[in-house]
Parts: sequence; C-alpha cells; structure tokens
Amino acid sequence: MQVTSRRFPDRFLIVPNHEQFFGEVRNEENCLDIIEAFTFKNTAKIYLTRLGAIGFHFLDDGSLRSIMQLRSVEPGMVPEHVTQNGDDILALQGSRLGFANFISAALFGRFA
Repeated sequence: MQVTSRRFPDRFLIVPNHEQFFGEVRNEENCLDIIEAFTFKNTAKIYLTRLGAIGFHFLDDGSLRSIMQLRSVEPGMVPEHVTQNGDDILALQGSRLGFANFISAALFGRFA
C-alpha cells in the first residue's frame, strides 16, 4: 500500500463578520492590508486585516503546529496509521478553531 505525505497547512484566514473593520476603508486601499500583527505566546502569529479578517499562522514550536498529513493512494484497505493520522488532523483543526474562536471573541469583545 502506497502512502503519500505532505505538511498540513499551518495558516488560515477567518472573516468573522462583514460589519467590523480594522481601520478606515478608502477606495484606494486593499482590504487585505495587514493593520496589526502580534504573537500569542509560542502558539500563533495573528494578523488583523483592514477588512476585519483575522489571519492565523501557527508556529512550529507551539502546541497547534502543523503535522504531516498522510494519504493512501491505492484503492483498498486504508492502513491504521493513515486512519489515525486523519483523526489527528481532525483533532488539530478542532483545536485550532477553538483557539481562533477564543482570539476572535477577545478581540471583538474588546472593541465592543
């Protein structure tokens, strides 16, 4: 059974709403301009864009760091370690979304 691997993405962008913007929006400016960036411990670098989107880049030495994603390329039975890796990826994404929800809530709670 052939199994391929690749590094699971370590960043994503969330647009929490369409009403809150970080900074003034003028026609000549790109809505994806980074207005502010900060690092939360060794977990992630967080970017705030003019649009109000929040970018997350999970750091290599943090608890939410990227892992290798395995994929079985041949049809048939999927090896147990590939199935377990899929579960690990799902758990990692759940943890990352929980973290992103916490950061978003803290930011928007502060602004409100």
